[in-house]
Amino acid sequence: MSQTRQLAAIMFTDIVGYTALMGNDEKQAFDLLRKNRQIQQLLIKQYKGTWIKELGDGVLASFLTVTDAVLCAASIHKAASLVDGLQLRIGIHLGEVVFENDDVFGDGVNIASRLQSLAPIGGTLISEAVYKNISNRKEFVTTFIREENLKHVSEPVRIYEVRVEEIANYPPEILSDTKKVPTINKKIIIAASAVLILGALLTYFLIYAPKTGTTSVKIIAGEKSIAVLPFTNMSEEMENQHFADGMMDEILNKLSKIGEFRVISRTSVEQYRDTKKPMKEIAKELGVTYILEGSARKYGNEIRINAALIKPDPDEQQLWAGIYPAPYKEVFVLQTEIANNIASELQAKLSPKENELISKAPATNLDAYDIYLRGKEYITRYWLYNNRTELANARIKFREALRIDSLFSLAWVGLGWEYFERNKSTEGFLKENYLDTVLIFCNKALTFDANLADAYHLRSKYYYNRLKTESAKADLDSAISIDPNHALAYWGMGEIYFSQRDYLKSLQYFKRASRLIKGGTELPVLLVDIAVTHISIGNFQSADSLLKEAIRQNPDFIDAYAVYYWSLTLQGKLEEALSNAKEMVKIDPNSVRALETLSDAYAFLKDFNNAYKFYKQEVALSKKSGIIRIINIHRVGYILWNLGKREEARKYFDEQISTLEESKKLGRVISGNYDFAATYAFLGEDEKAIQLLRGHQNLGFNYGQEYFIKVDPLFEKLRNNREFKEIVDGEQANKAKIRKQIKAMEMKGEL
Repeated sequence: MSQTRQLAAIMFTDIVGYTALMGNDEKQAFDLLRKNRQIQQLLIKQYKGTWIKELGDGVLASFLTVTDAVLCAASIHKAASLVDGLQLRIGIHLGEVVFENDDVFGDGVNIASRLQSLAPIGGTLISEAVYKNISNRKEFVTTFIREENLKHVSEPVRIYEVRVEEIANYPPEILSDTKKVPTINKKIIIAASAVLILGALLTYFLIYAPKTGTTSVKIIAGEKSIAVLPFTNMSEEMENQHFADGMMDEILNKLSKIGEFRVISRTSVEQYRDTKKPMKEIAKELGVTYILEGSARKYGNEIRINAALIKPDPDEQQLWAGIYPAPYKEVFVLQTEIANNIASELQAKLSPKENELISKAPATNLDAYDIYLRGKEYITRYWLYNNRTELANARIKFREALRIDSLFSLAWVGLGWEYFERNKSTEGFLKENYLDTVLIFCNKALTFDANLADAYHLRSKYYYNRLKTESAKADLDSAISIDPNHALAYWGMGEIYFSQRDYLKSLQYFKRASRLIKGGTELPVLLVDIAVTHISIGNFQSADSLLKEAIRQNPDFIDAYAVYYWSLTLQGKLEEALSNAKEMVKIDPNSVRALETLSDAYAFLKDFNNAYKFYKQEVALSKKSGIIRIINIHRVGYILWNLGKREEARKYFDEQISTLEESKKLGRVISGNYDFAATYAFLGEDEKAIQLLRGHQNLGFNYGQEYFIKVDPLFEKLRNNREFKEIVDGEQANKAKIRKQIKAMEMKGEL
């Protein structure tokens, strides 16, 4: 057995679309394969290479020098262009390989094969080892693409594209017989590809799809679901990351406008930035059939975008790839072209409205657009890390963009988000101006662009906070009609129906949101919202399961622990609730909410000394951070009352009443009647308490209050009151009916 180890340039080639053609017209496929073989055998020999073997429609060859390999590849592409339907992808790597019995083995072979699969149609990709050997030759034009973790290769590989300016004339044998290859009907290839893709999806769905009850995501057969991964910044300046993110965002936004597609949300894919996970694993986690990956480079007034559409299951098939070098001024044209290419590849039928939305440029002034992208980067970081400094930086950039272009709709929406987030802070909560400004900015944006889904979504939040729920729903309907993949609009609609106590519709909209939000910072929050809906109908088992998953997704998510504490309390599991509250403080000893929860947990167990101890710690932190209690102030009064400090306690009860009255005037607290009633019930003013509970009943108990009221110590004096029992029993009976409806819908697969 002859075996030698040597350094060699390995070249892999592959015919684009050959498998689909073979399944449709075997004769044409064999004619094309014969011509490809004729071209490559002659040219490999001309460039002193060694034909090693054919692998289906692929060819493996080796060369003594990388120059010969690259020149040969360029000549093969040029010769193939003379044959109708013959297009190739080629990959070349220089490395140590083992030759044995007319075959070759080793990492060098594997890397060349992977490069070939990543290459654009009619293009050649090379590794850095090849690049270093040809970079000084003027006839070779090379462009760095990205660094890639290739399958079964331990170290990342830096990938380059190579073109050759001039190619020598071919031997006469190559130019002869080119007309013998019939023209391939491209429609036949597309149809055959569609059948193969559908067949693969059906096979997966019927045989391999995860069964009900597992934690895996089930991929729907035939569904056009896609995730756009964060684009790699290939610019030399790291500060151009905002450009790469902006390209990714805008392509994702355009794809979201296509009704046939299910497009995973932006924040869900952020977790895969710089990931080394295999595409197949990412697709399974996100529950998608297709993945778009890419890179973006900005250098001066030039840009270069690389994008590839991949079908990870079963063998990471690259369906389409494109490399787009262009002047920066054509950036919006490229975004539209890439979106249209993907739609074409997946055979989506676009309506005139969808075509219009995809073709629309996001801005008219490139300088303003670049500054806006920087502002968007800041506000995204604020949402990810809750750093208010990032929020202030975003405001500066959005205002700067508007100074350049006062008609720039996206910048007005960005500024509106900054004001909305400020309204959620303590200094903004009891003031009107921040929310009013949000409305002004949204109206400005929609004046300049009536098809801006994000503006409708943000304006709906203004209306919701002003208790104008029908206006909020109308805006969310507008957002969804423009962008059928607007996860936050579905989520917002779920919140509105929840506030209206329509739990069936709330869960339906939350489910739609959950099909688009598959990870990142948003998923645990969405899971908590769905859990709160289940708590509100007394479905504690489902709620606790969702909350445990939210905590698994984000072990430091204080809100998830707080809602889990609430669920345990409603179920009368007070010792477990206390343990959960202690866990919250362990996670973040400086969390006002954690300390407040622990104080309340001790109070429910009538350990008033510990309750007061943690209340004082909470107050100290609240003063330092500027946070104040809007509700639950009367809980502090309850603690002080039981410690014998009744005069001081009365001040807290009075403060709770005045704070709720003020916040209700401003439309900030929509469940204040319960806290009013609890305060008056504890103070012995039964008639006022019952009157408030009746009013609360007309609106509808929420958040599981009809279960909480039975363990809430502030209502102890009312427990035997006939009207009190009638109200609580009636609310619990209503929720039992809703649970029955939901169970029936779940069994039918409607929820």
